[in-house]
Amino acid sequence: MDAILDFFLKGGPLDPGTAALSVTITFLMSLAIAWLHRRTFRGAAYTQDFAHTLIIIAVVTTILIGVVRGSFAIGLGMFAAFSVIRFPRNLGQSSDLAFLFFAISIGMVSGTGHYIAAIVLTVLIGGAVLAMFGLDAFAPMKASHLLTVNLASDADFEEVLAPVFAEHTDESRLLNLNPLPEGDRTLIRYGLQLKPGTSVARLIESLHHACGNQKVVLMPTNQEFDVER
Repeated sequence: MDAILDFFLKGGPLDPGTAALSVTITFLMSLAIAWLHRRTFRGAAYTQDFAHTLIIIAVVTTILIGVVRGSFAIGLGMFAAFSVIRFPRNLGQSSDLAFLFFAISIGMVSGTGHYIAAIVLTVLIGGAVLAMFGLDAFAPMKASHLLTVNLASDADFEEVLAPVFAEHTDESRLLNLNPLPEGDRTLIRYGLQLKPGTSVARLIESLHHACGNQKVVLMPTNQEFDVER
C-alpha cells in the first residue's frame, strides 16, 4: 500500500503503463476543463475548436513532460523549442488564456506523475471558477452601454444630448468624435451608465427626438469605458 501511495503522490518511472495512466488522467481532467470553459463562457463567439485545443494541449504537455523526465539534455532542448512559441492574440476573451494555462498546468502536473494532485487541483480550481460564475462575482454594478449618434457638424451636441443624459443616465462619458467623409456630419460616441430601472426603449425614443430622428445605435457592453485611440 505504501508503494502504491508513493507512486501516485511522488510519481513513478516512465514506462508504457505510467505513460498511459498519465495521458488517461490528463484526458479526463482536460475534458472537465473544456466543459467548465463552455459552462462559464460569457462571450458571443464560443467555438468547439477551442475546447478541442484545451484537451489536445493538455495531453501533449503531459506527453512532453513524460519524455523529458530524468533527462536534462532533452528538457533543455524542449525549453529552447517552446521559447519560440507565441500564444495567439485573437483569443475571444481574456479568460480563454487563463483556461489555456489551466490545461497546460494540469498536463504538467499529471506528466510528472502527481496524479492525485492533478485531480484535486482540477476539482478545486474548477469549483472556484463555477462558484464565481454562479455568484456573478465582480460584475459591474450597473449596465454599461455604448451610444453612437450622427449629428450635424455645426450642432452643439452637448446641449442636444445633455437633457436626455440627465433624465436617463447616472454617468455619460464622451469617447470620440469622428467627422464623416461628407463633411457636414459627425459621428459621436458616448459611454453611458444607465440609471436603475431605466427603460431602454424610452431612452432611444428620447435620443431620436433630440437628434432629429437621426440614426441612433445603443449597444450594451458591460465594460469600463476609455477614450478610443
